[in-house]
Amino acid sequence: MANPEFTILTPNAMLDYGYNSDHFWYGIEKYRPAAIIVDSGSTDGGPYKLGMKKTTCGRGSYVRDLEPILAAPSPWGLIGGLHETLDGYVRIHDSFPNHAEGALALLGLPKGASRQQVSQETAK
Repeated sequence: MANPEFTILTPNAMLDYGYNSDHFWYGIEKYRPAAIIVDSGSTDGGPYKLGMKKTTCGRGSYVRDLEPILAAPSPWGLIGGLHETLDGYVRIHDSFPNHAEGALALLGLPKGASRQQVSQETAK
């Protein structure tokens, strides 16, 4: 059995500490990754910060680092990928029709809803 290639792009080691977006887009265009992975656990300062809903880095750092990732084409379906929420982000997996249908039903959206409609609902 052939071993299919599976490409992963990691723009930086820790979310919020920045990366060169030109390098990110080069990686997207050249390698067409099946997944974009970035660690954000290292930025949590433990139970105190989690309990107080505080972060080591400011919200602007998260936004800066996540915007290119959010804009990258989804290797899955039409609505998959990261979507902003009131308190962060959620990743929707829609590789299979039942995953997309389940996500749309959970959000109260009809079959065939657009990625933009999904983003509008998750942001509420």
